[in-house]
Amino acid sequence: MAGNEVQLDYFAEHLAQVNKNNQVLASDNICNQQGAIIVTKGQEITPQVARQLALHKLISPLHSSINLKQVRNSKQMCDALIGRLNEIGFAPMIKKFDLFKEIIYQLNNVCSYPMVGLKLTILAERFPSIFNRELISAVIALAICRELKLKDEVVHTIFIATLLSETGLLHIDPAIAQKDGDFSPEEWRFYQGHVAISKSFADHVPNLSPRVGLAIIEHHERSDGFGYPFQKSGDQLCIESRIIAKVGTISAIYRKRVLAEGYSFSVIIPILQLNSSQNTQDVNNAALRVLSNVTVPVKEIDEARILKLIPKLLSLAQRLNKWLSHARVIAKEFKTELQHPSVTMHIAQYEKLNSILNSSGLLSPHQVDWLEGIAKNKTKKDYHVVEQYAVMLYELEYHCLRVKRNFEPVIPIVFSNSVKFKEMNEELHQLLL
Repeated sequence: MAGNEVQLDYFAEHLAQVNKNNQVLASDNICNQQGAIIVTKGQEITPQVARQLALHKLISPLHSSINLKQVRNSKQMCDALIGRLNEIGFAPMIKKFDLFKEIIYQLNNVCSYPMVGLKLTILAERFPSIFNRELISAVIALAICRELKLKDEVVHTIFIATLLSETGLLHIDPAIAQKDGDFSPEEWRFYQGHVAISKSFADHVPNLSPRVGLAIIEHHERSDGFGYPFQKSGDQLCIESRIIAKVGTISAIYRKRVLAEGYSFSVIIPILQLNSSQNTQDVNNAALRVLSNVTVPVKEIDEARILKLIPKLLSLAQRLNKWLSHARVIAKEFKTELQHPSVTMHIAQYEKLNSILNSSGLLSPHQVDWLEGIAKNKTKKDYHVVEQYAVMLYELEYHCLRVKRNFEPVIPIVFSNSVKFKEMNEELHQLLL
């Protein structure tokens, strides 16, 4: 991919793979933009046909010119969903909000749009983990909707937009689509493109509300203005996109901290509280109330792992304290430059981070004494709290890195001639390595 500025469309390749077990046929003649027939009606989408399609710009989107032998119905989706919800401990939440009938109703609605059922079937067969993730996300979104007492038409929009929000990943490089973090700048640009592709699909579904496309295009925006693709903020974002964004945050935390790193489910709530600036307060609070109804058995904690973890946390807390102190010195030293209009949002983000730290006390001397005491006395009853402290500290480190990363593009604009700033900023950078 290096140096390639044109993103290829991989959807035809996915169809060719699906065709191995679930026949994919052209429902009409598939023509290029000059009107030449590339694939005739009734022809199978084989790997050879997919390669041929990749060479042409088509007159109509490919998804509007194909049929699958088997398209997943609402019962199949519901069966897969309920099994997964039970596995991860969400059954009490379903009962609490009386969502079972609602889930079936919403899935029936989803499957009433043939193009949607087709696209979701392809997503499920090619990227099953992403499909399952979005199914669960749709249910969490449904619970948040009911907590906020939203109107039925808004709930339907949110449910279907959540399911469709990642379908654009079928059109980008699969290696990027399935990557979880650590993107290169070029990969990140290509990954962001899936949002516009997902919206374009939703906009072409007959009789589907245009609010679905709006929710999709905004669902990676953030209330602090540092999302994408338009850097909208706060009340500029529709309620549908704000709820999908919040559910996306919950899903990301679960995958990273619970599945990948093995922490208890209970760490999600404090991390969400630390991430409050990413969304509006009404949605944040509703999400926290919903998650408080999720009952997951507490894992037995490995004492050796906790005792090894504590020195690492003490070291990280020390580095983060130095980073924040150094950042404060820079902010004071370059107070005039930092009044530049280009950095207004960046300063607000930094001040929000400081506010969170001051109110949470995560880096206070008391926390250091507490950790040292647990290590010395091996206080088992506090090991779960150490876990929560650990993930919050790692989340804080992530926020510091985010402030730094967001600030870097404006450095040439505001500090182009300042050698002193560049030296001080490099010192700041070294503290986060």
